[in-house]
Amino acid sequence: MDELMQKTQAFVTLVEMTEPPQERRYSDKPSFSTQKSVAQIAKIKDAADNLYQALGYACTKHTEHQAHLSLQPTCSNSYQVQFTLAFRHRSLQPTADGSSNRPHLTWLTVESSVSGTIQSTDDTEVLNQLRNSMKPLRDSSPPKLPPSKPAKLKKSVKFSDESQTPACPVMRQQAFSWPISNLCQNSNFCNQLQKITAQVKPGTNYCIGYLEHTRSSKHLIYVDSKIQSVTSGPSTNPLTSLDGLLKSTVKARLTSEPLSQHERVHLARQLALAVLQFHATPWLQNSWTSKDVLLTPKNCNNDDSHVDSYHPYLDVCISGAHGPLQKSTTFPSRTLIRNSLLFNLGVMLLELAFQKPLRQMQEECDVDRHEDHNTDYYTANRVRMFASDLGPKYAEIVRKCIQCDFGFGDDMSKRSLQEGFYQGVIAELERLEAILSCN
Repeated sequence: MDELMQKTQAFVTLVEMTEPPQERRYSDKPSFSTQKSVAQIAKIKDAADNLYQALGYACTKHTEHQAHLSLQPTCSNSYQVQFTLAFRHRSLQPTADGSSNRPHLTWLTVESSVSGTIQSTDDTEVLNQLRNSMKPLRDSSPPKLPPSKPAKLKKSVKFSDESQTPACPVMRQQAFSWPISNLCQNSNFCNQLQKITAQVKPGTNYCIGYLEHTRSSKHLIYVDSKIQSVTSGPSTNPLTSLDGLLKSTVKARLTSEPLSQHERVHLARQLALAVLQFHATPWLQNSWTSKDVLLTPKNCNNDDSHVDSYHPYLDVCISGAHGPLQKSTTFPSRTLIRNSLLFNLGVMLLELAFQKPLRQMQEECDVDRHEDHNTDYYTANRVRMFASDLGPKYAEIVRKCIQCDFGFGDDMSKRSLQEGFYQGVIAELERLEAILSCN
């Protein structure tokens, strides 16, 4: 009977593979909380898109830069976002012995304001009043910079919007009385970072300036020396790829604990949130895979509330001003994938469920010798039908992502699909994570 059931299941899978998936129609309308959350996330996406552009224009000395962007940005309200990222240029400087010396990763905290203003003033009395009236949440001591021209104008910087009700804990609001400048103006951002990080004291966070390429967003830059101390050497990088973690889990499963259910669902939710936060921006390509997702090891995070969990980052190449992106629905005619961005998310959720890369689950019957994308689709669509220890609800989430089956088409630029994705994937993963956290 077991053999008959397996063959019957294989036959059903083969039948489904012969026809492109047809989306189902869902009658559930997005709730008010879903609509509000999607609107809030759209502000994060706008700020992230502008930050990428600003970083691209901040340094023209190097043609390419590498960034590790945290998938856990925080927001005080709809118009203020805080990002964490590691940054360095990709060019290799030859040393005396002929070897290549890779530059250090510089960890930055970026406070972005979508509608805030950066005002210039030479009124020191106003600056002193602002400074005394606000209790700093971080060390606001100015860094010891190289001597500069005394005629430089002082800036008063305050990112706030009094009319908005904070949706999260309010971030720092400070006025800085030392000269700070727009780091995009001289196009030598990497040189300035090198000078600052060499003088930063351990455990402090220095504001070194702001990025402003367009008037839509402004980004206040801090060097985060608390995380900086973790990557003190040119070859030191505590981050490992999700793909590498899965492979090591497969090898060590007999001798060590695999990822727990809660850890896998937590990572799955962060990856799903990244789709809404960074889709249609250069931070997140439609072809992203588990190799593009980097994780900090446990007990290596600056946030004490997440010391026992992995913190995900996106590994991104910044190459200056970016052009228009391809739409997620642009594929060769023979592919069965309706939305590449959501399909690749579904693959990673599947890899987390089985704790192994998708290619290690591939069988001969999955291979399409004319279209590699179809091979991945056949593999994913077959293995997702087998029960995993994360339960049928998780399997249904994976199915929706793989088949882009939310009842609202396949264009992620449409608000209806964004809301359907939030309600059908992110909200469901939040519920599942809450259940597992209680166990």
